[in-house]
Parts: sequence; structure tokens; C-alpha cells
Amino acid sequence: MSAITSSQASPADRLGGLDPETLIRAFRIMHLSRRLDDREITLKRQNRIFFQISGAGHEAVQVAAALALRPGQDWIYPYYRDRALCLALGVTAAEMLLAAVGAAADPALGIAEIAYRHLIFADRHAICAGCRLRRGVPLPGQELGHHHSGHFR
Repeated sequence: MSAITSSQASPADRLGGLDPETLIRAFRIMHLSRRLDDREITLKRQNRIFFQISGAGHEAVQVAAALALRPGQDWIYPYYRDRALCLALGVTAAEMLLAAVGAAADPALGIAEIAYRHLIFADRHAICAGCRLRRGVPLPGQELGHHHSGHFR
């Protein structure tokens, strides 16, 4: 049995089985994540936000993880550096920037401590793990609560 060389491999084989549209979408999400980091760094230097925690360097693995998930069905407990993961699962750049500046229109306003607020989107099954742990609710207990309340399908 002979090995297939790269010149003999189909485009899908050379691209890890992913179609070009998926790869372009993944690149755009990684690029957007990095640009949001850059924008928040600028806002921090202008004293328009009080903190900025970068997810730079984590984008590719987070987008790859998102490709294995089912948005709106699988629950995730992102940490504060999981910007690309949340973007890939449907959180918008605008929502992240609203949280960063503490805007009244922030979807997570009043739910969490300010440093973790940008990763709480229960309608998309994303609840910040750091926030829940800081409030003393262990994740297995939270999952059990969702199970009994009918949130799990």
C-alpha cells in the first residue's frame, strides 16, 4: 500500500476535511477576535475601559473547538480569554464591546462581576465559568439545576 502524496490528495484531505467556506469563516473569526483585543487595548490606554484581558494566541484552538460544538445545544463555560470561542458560537463583536465599556445596553448587565460579564449569554448556552465559581455555585450543581429546570434538551 503506497502513501498518498500531497499532490495526489484531494483539497478536502489537504485542508483537514474542511471545506474552503468553513476555513474562511474560521479565519474571519480569528481575525475579528484579534481585532477586538486590539480595540480593547486602545480603549484601555484611553481610560475608556478599566481592564483588558487578551485572548491573543488562543484564537485557532478556540475556533477549532467551536467547530466541534453545536451552537445553541451544547453548553459552554468559557473563561475570560475565550473570546474567539464565543464569537464562533454567535456572540457578536458589538455585544463584547458593550460589555467592555460597561454600557447600559450590555446584554449581561447586572448578571456578573464586570470582569467576566462579556462571556454570559445564556440564550446561546454560554455562561462564564469564572463568574459562577466566584459566586460559589460549582459547575456540577449548575448543570444539575439546568437539568431539573428543563434547560437541557
